[in-house]
Amino acid sequence: MEQVRLGEWIQRAGLSKSYVSLASGVSRSSIHRIENGDADPSLGTLRELAIACGFDLDIQIRPLSDPAAAQAARSLLEQGLEPDRPSEVVQWVRRFERLGLQDPIAILDYAGRSSGLLALGAPSAYLRGNVDDLRLASAGDATGAQWALSGQPHLQLGAGEPISGVKVLWTEKPLLAASLLADTLPVARSSHTASVIVAAATPALFQGSFMHEGIRYVAPIQALIDGFSLGNNLAKVAESIAKEW
Repeated sequence: MEQVRLGEWIQRAGLSKSYVSLASGVSRSSIHRIENGDADPSLGTLRELAIACGFDLDIQIRPLSDPAAAQAARSLLEQGLEPDRPSEVVQWVRRFERLGLQDPIAILDYAGRSSGLLALGAPSAYLRGNVDDLRLASAGDATGAQWALSGQPHLQLGAGEPISGVKVLWTEKPLLAASLLADTLPVARSSHTASVIVAAATPALFQGSFMHEGIRYVAPIQALIDGFSLGNNLAKVAESIAKEW
C-alpha cells in the first residue's frame, strides 16, 4: 500500500492536527509517525482519520504491481548494488523473510509476480505488433531520458538462442516513448495481448544496466525478475538462466 498522505488530508480539510487527533481518537505522536511513513495504521484507524478530515475511504483490490518488490529482491541478491532501501523496499524484504524465502529462484519468482508487469497502470502502455529491438532503442534515445530493454530481447541474450515473448522498454518517459512508437505499434486491447510493454521506471531500476551492440539492457537480475513477471515461456527461460548462476 502506498504511504498514507495524511498531511494532505489535513491540509485539504483546513484543520489542525490537534483537532484531527481529538476527532479521530488518534494521538498526535501517532499522526506524526503516520505522516512520515514510520507507522502502519490499521484500516480502522485510517477511516477514523479520514472521517475526522471530512472524507471516507474507498478500498479496492487490484492485481498486484509494485516495483519495490523487484528492488527488494535485487538488494538481497545483487552484489555491488547500492544498499538504498526506502521504507517500501524494507517492507518487501520483511515479506520475503516472513515467507522464509532464501532460495534465489524463489525470491526472483515471488518478486516477479509481485512487480506485476502485466498489471501496470498509467503512464505505462501496452502495445501490439512487430518491432525490432533497434526501433525500441531509437524511441528510448529520442526521449532524452534513461531507458533500457528487458523481456524477450534480454533473455534471448542469456539463452543464446532465439526465443519468443513480450519485449519491455523501461523508460523514465513512457508517454513520450509510446507516442514515438504509435506509428508502428497500436495500443493492445489488454496487457495479455501486448507484444511490447512501455513501462514507467525510476532511476533505481537502471542500476547495473549495460550496452550491447548499441542497445542498452537492464541488469541481468532485473531481466530475470521481469521474465518471471511476464510468465509463460519467458518465466521458464528466466528460471533456466537463474539455475546456471
